[in-house]
Amino acid sequence: MRRLRVKICGLTRPGDARLCHVAGADFLGVIFAASPRQVSRSQARAIRDAVPDAQLVGVFTEGHAEDIAAIVESVGLDLVQLHGSDSPERWQAVYRAAGVPVLPALTAAQVGEPAVSDAVRSDPHVACLLLDLPKEEHATNGARARLWEAALHCRADGLRIVLAGALDAAVVPVALAAARPYSLDVSRGVKSAPGIKDPTRVRRFLAAAQEAEVIGAS
Repeated sequence: MRRLRVKICGLTRPGDARLCHVAGADFLGVIFAASPRQVSRSQARAIRDAVPDAQLVGVFTEGHAEDIAAIVESVGLDLVQLHGSDSPERWQAVYRAAGVPVLPALTAAQVGEPAVSDAVRSDPHVACLLLDLPKEEHATNGARARLWEAALHCRADGLRIVLAGALDAAVVPVALAAARPYSLDVSRGVKSAPGIKDPTRVRRFLAAAQEAEVIGAS
């Protein structure tokens, strides 16, 4: 049975990283892009030291490939998540500089472009494809449905999808049934404040993912 993965993003504190890792999260995300959850290089390194065995993902929007590579090396990142670019050339440049797999983050509209989906499918340096809602789009039922439909089409094309889009524990069963992703990505759905994770919400989300996975496999 294919096991569902979970990525918890927006971590700012080592204690929260340990909590998420021990609770069963497969990937932990730290944000270097401008955000209320943005971390410094030293904060990210402290998180890395707290969970040396975790798969740590760095989230970026801008920056030269060489600058991203320097952060990857000093922090000890395992993957680079890139927002704001649907350029395969940029993904490849970051991979060549940093030497770790790249996780492009795209919207449903972007991934609908045949050239983009073809590039993702053929690029060995792309680990998976993250699908998210545009920043300006609210997480309405209609917006989520369009995102999940795009994810399902990508999966049918042989792509591994990391599904984001304002997820929380309540929506997990519906999202899994509709999109069949490789992994879920959650941040705000398990927070108590920006950058601060709520232990109860973390465990509830992971339990919902595990329960929905078992039901889907039965």
